[in-house]
Amino acid sequence: MCLAVPGEILSITNSTATVDLGGIKQDVGLDLVDGAMVGWRSCSILSIANGSRDATRGHWQQF
Repeated sequence: MCLAVPGEILSITNSTATVDLGGIKQDVGLDLVDGAMVGWRSCSILSIANGSRDATRGHWQQF
């Protein structure tokens, strides 16, 4: 069983994002997520984002 942890993207450098995971900042790979932006939410499994969401629109892009 896998657990995806939701978090907010704080910054993006190349294909790596710094994500706030409930108060803990973690670097997360964005190789599987296309078009993620700062302020969006992401779901991360083992430090790899597997989905993202525009917080203003509320829809998920899952990969």
